Amino acid sequence: MSLSEREIALLLEELDPLVDNSSLQKVFEADPRTLVLRFRTSGQNHFLLLSTRTDATRLYFVDHKPNQPDSPTSFTMLVRKWLEGASLTGAEQINDDRVVRLEFQTVDPRWTPPEETTDDDPPLRHVSLVAELAGRVGNVFLVDEHDRIIGRQTDEAIAGRSFERGDTWSPPPAPPQNDKARRLRFGIDSVGAEDHRRSKAVQRYYESSLQAREAREAFDTLRTRVERRLQRLRRRREKVEQDLEEVQQADQYKRRAELLQQAYGKVERGDESVTVPDFYTDDMAPVEVSLDPSRSLQENIDAYFHRAKRYRQAQSKVEKRLDKTRALIERVEKALQTLDDLSAESAEDLPTADALKTLRSRWLDEGILEENRPDTQAGQTRKREQRDRPYREFTAHSGRTILVGKGAEENDSLSTKIARGRDMWFHARDFPGAHVVLRLENRDEAPTQEDLLDAATLAAYFSRGRRDTSVEVTYTRAKYVRKTKNLPPGRVYVSDESVLGLRPDDKRLERLLDSES
Repeated sequence: MSLSEREIALLLEELDPLVDNSSLQKVFEADPRTLVLRFRTSGQNHFLLLSTRTDATRLYFVDHKPNQPDSPTSFTMLVRKWLEGASLTGAEQINDDRVVRLEFQTVDPRWTPPEETTDDDPPLRHVSLVAELAGRVGNVFLVDEHDRIIGRQTDEAIAGRSFERGDTWSPPPAPPQNDKARRLRFGIDSVGAEDHRRSKAVQRYYESSLQAREAREAFDTLRTRVERRLQRLRRRREKVEQDLEEVQQADQYKRRAELLQQAYGKVERGDESVTVPDFYTDDMAPVEVSLDPSRSLQENIDAYFHRAKRYRQAQSKVEKRLDKTRALIERVEKALQTLDDLSAESAEDLPTADALKTLRSRWLDEGILEENRPDTQAGQTRKREQRDRPYREFTAHSGRTILVGKGAEENDSLSTKIARGRDMWFHARDFPGAHVVLRLENRDEAPTQEDLLDAATLAAYFSRGRRDTSVEVTYTRAKYVRKTKNLPPGRVYVSDESVLGLRPDDKRLERLLDSES
C-alpha cells in the first residue's frame, strides 16, 4: 500500500508551484505517524499529507485538515515550534528513492532580542523536513542546514541506520531500480500536476483502502475482546460452581457433628479421627469422622455445626452469583454471534471503524465488555511479573493499592519483606487466610473508613471464613507484625492490633474483585 519511488516523484511535482511562493501556516497531526502541513499562497490553502504509517507511507495533497488529537506528540510540537510561519524554499527526492526533503527558511525559535533596541532582523535558519517513506520503517527527521538532527518522529530508520538527536543525518543506500520501484498506479501518469489532480486520485484510493483496513482491525480487535471476556466468564462460572458444590455440603457437616455426639469419652485432644456408629443407616455401620487434632471433641462438634450453618446461609448467595454469571455468559455469547453475523471475507463489507467503536462503547456500558487491559509486549511482561510476585493486587475505592498474599510462604514475604512499616496489615481473626496489606504513601497518613472496609473485606474473602455471615478482622500497622524462626509458614506475631467486625457486602466485594490488576 505504500507509494513507489516513481509515484512519489510524480506527486512531488505538485509541490513545484509552492516553492519560493508559500509559507507553512500550520502543522496538524492526523495520528502519531501522520502530519498534515497547511501551506498558504495567493490567498489559498494547500494541505500536504506526510505519513509514515506501516505499509501506508505516502505523500500527497488532501482537501481538508484532519481532526486533532487532544495531546499531539512531542515531535509534532517540535515541528510546529520550528516551522510554523517558515517559507518553503525547496522540495526534492533524494537518490530517486522514497526519501523526500522539504527545505524551509525560518526564524530560529531560540533567538531572543537583545536588551538594547536595534534595527537588526532576527537571524534566519535553513531547516529541512526529511521524510523516509519506506514501507515498514518510515520516519521523519527535522534537520538543520548541516543535516544535524533536531528531532525525529520515531526511532526507526531504513537499512538498520541508527540516529540520535545531534547526529548528522545521511540518506540510506540507493535502492535497486526494480519493477516495484517503477510501479505506477491510480492513473497519475496520465494527468497533469495542476490543481493537485494526481493527489486527488491517490487520496481516493487511500481513503477507501485505509477505511477498510481500519474496519478490519477494529473488527478483529473487538472480536478478540469479546472472546477473551467469554473465556474469563467461563472460568469464573467454574469457580462459582465449585463454591456451590462446597456450600451444598452443609448437611454433611451437620451429620458429622451429630455423629460425633456419640464419641464422648472416646476422643482425646490430638486424635485425628474417631469411628462411631452411623445411625443414619439401617445397619448402624461404623463410620470414621475426621477431627482437628488441635481441638477438643466439643470444639470439633461446634466447628462442624458452625460450618454447616454458614454454608446453608451462603448457598443462596452463591446460587445468585452463579445465575448472574450464567446470564452474563449468555449475553456475551449473543454478542459474539452478532459479530459472526457481521463478519465478511472482504473488509469493505464490514461496518465502519466508527460504527464498531459505537458498538464497543454500548457493550462496555451494558457490562458485556470490560475496560481494555494492555496486550502489548509491556503488558505481557507485566502479566509474567504478576504471576511471579507473591501477592495479588487490588484497588481500594480511594485509589490506594491493596496487596493480598497468595499462600502461606507468600504471606510471609508480603508481611516481612514487601510491606512497609507505615502500611496497614489485615488478617481474618480465628481463620486461616491471606495476609492483606493496604499501602500508605506517608508515615503520618491515616486510612479512610472505606479503605479499612475494603482491605478487611478482602482479608475475610481470602480466608476460610469467607462463607460466614460475619467475620472479625484483625488490623494494625505493618511495623507491629513480626516473624520468628520457630513459627510455621504464614504464622506471625501481631501487637497493638484492633478488630473490625465485618458483614459481607457483595457489591463492595464485586467492585474489589473487578479492580484486580
